[in-house]
Amino acid sequence: MLTKRVIPCLDVRNGRVTKGVKFKNNVDLGDPVEMAVAYSEGGADELVFYDITASAEHRPIDLGMVEAVARAVRIPFAVGGGISSLADMERVILAGAEKVSVNSLAVRNPQIVADGAKAFGAQCIVLGMDPVRSARCPSGYEITTRGFREFTGMDAVEWAKRAADLGAGEIVVNSVDADGTRDGFELDLTRRIAEAVPVPVVASGGAGRPEHLVTVFREAKADAAIVAGMIHFGDYTIAQIKDAAAVHAKLKPIHDTFMKKNFKLTKDAYAAQHKEELDTFNKAVRTLMKLNGSTAVDFSALDAEFSALQSSSAELRTQLETLQPDISALKNIRKYIDMVLNKQQLSAPGGKTPEKESVLKKLEQFQQKKSHHKTTSTPPNREESL
Repeated sequence: MLTKRVIPCLDVRNGRVTKGVKFKNNVDLGDPVEMAVAYSEGGADELVFYDITASAEHRPIDLGMVEAVARAVRIPFAVGGGISSLADMERVILAGAEKVSVNSLAVRNPQIVADGAKAFGAQCIVLGMDPVRSARCPSGYEITTRGFREFTGMDAVEWAKRAADLGAGEIVVNSVDADGTRDGFELDLTRRIAEAVPVPVVASGGAGRPEHLVTVFREAKADAAIVAGMIHFGDYTIAQIKDAAAVHAKLKPIHDTFMKKNFKLTKDAYAAQHKEELDTFNKAVRTLMKLNGSTAVDFSALDAEFSALQSSSAELRTQLETLQPDISALKNIRKYIDMVLNKQQLSAPGGKTPEKESVLKKLEQFQQKKSHHKTTSTPPNREESL
């Protein structure tokens, strides 16, 4: 199950990562490059960046940000927003992105999908779509553009099929209705598109808990899932999502079978047979509930504190390595000073401490013993023998 990809999404506005609900009431979250590094090191499979106002403002994407991300991370990433031509695609790919996501541009000019696939390979071309529930279209979902500002009248499923035929290597289904709600992905549309096209489908919009990913992978047949708020706001780390989702995916069928047992005897027998699996599953569920409840363990704060301590430790270690030669020299100087002072204090009449008196007494005893040994072991001279 967890061979499926988990992809953090970073919506960028004015050079900052932002997040809202259904593209509204956005809040500033931080620097895109710093967040990209954190998610990359935290176990993300890929990243995706959307310049969410570039198309509406008729301006190109920020290539400086793309280049900075490419230098900072070692996992694939896609960028979208502000792509208006094949030349723009080329600039983004040369700046370091592995994939280019087109949305509004592809609706206006579908041929750009085919041209991009021919020029750079289908694996580089991602069709992004922002569908919204609509009675005007046969599938019940209509494509919108320019950040949900324009309704196109295009049916979402038919548009996905056409884009795949044109050469799109991947399709991201970002449900406008579910975006930012954290109530779960749009399963119906995601499944319809996944069943209709031969290319990978990425579910986006609505992720709130790890089991949402399990559900969209299993029931909607998504190949990857985009997460945003659930990690941006510190509810989960990528590792926690993957671990909890793996446990949930592995053991939920056993739990579901247990719940379907109608008779107490058969239910008890099944529970005894699968006690370890059920206990593990229930523990995972309790952990997930605890993370989401009022008594949630603030893993984000602990992770932040741990990262800060790691950073501080690394800085101190670097300082120590720089100072180490001076410290060694000072230790040697101190050792020699102590040796000199000890000799002076041991020989000074008024400078004897109990410890030093003890040392002196032992030295005197040792010297007396040594002297006595010499006396007894020295052979008599000739005059004494006579």
